[in-house]
Amino acid sequence: MDPAPVPTPRRSGSPWALILGLGCGGCLLVIIFFVAGGVFLFRAGSDAFKEVDPVARKFAGHVLVGETDSAYSMISRQWNQTSTRKQFSEWVEHCRKQIGGQPTLTFSGYNFYSGTGGRRESVTYRVTRGDRAAIMPITLVRESGQIRIAAATFTPAPANSD
Repeated sequence: MDPAPVPTPRRSGSPWALILGLGCGGCLLVIIFFVAGGVFLFRAGSDAFKEVDPVARKFAGHVLVGETDSAYSMISRQWNQTSTRKQFSEWVEHCRKQIGGQPTLTFSGYNFYSGTGGRRESVTYRVTRGDRAAIMPITLVRESGQIRIAAATFTPAPANSD
């Protein structure tokens, strides 16, 4: 007589438990990577901001009190090549007259862009003095290890708008 076949042991639990466990574990892993990536980007941005903010504030200060030579020495090669010294001086004078003296600079925003042309950082300030106000975005680049001003604009704004 043939011996009785040995019974195969039954699996405990259903395959759905395994699938659900792996799925939730994968989702949890993705969430952890997103959080870690966000922290990394935030820290990278805040470290870069600490470098460019003093340079942008110094440039804005020179422009707004009419120190054209000091402001001009901070601009990038590209801005220098696309704008004459006379145009730059006229822009500085326009900004100075619009605000009319030593203003208060209030940080309004920070962005950075990376692309084929390199990294550009933009700091925006709200400029106020009495009942006068303006918005002044300043774009900065790195040239030969130095932070330079690539562009800046000065747009009058209502004094009481935020």
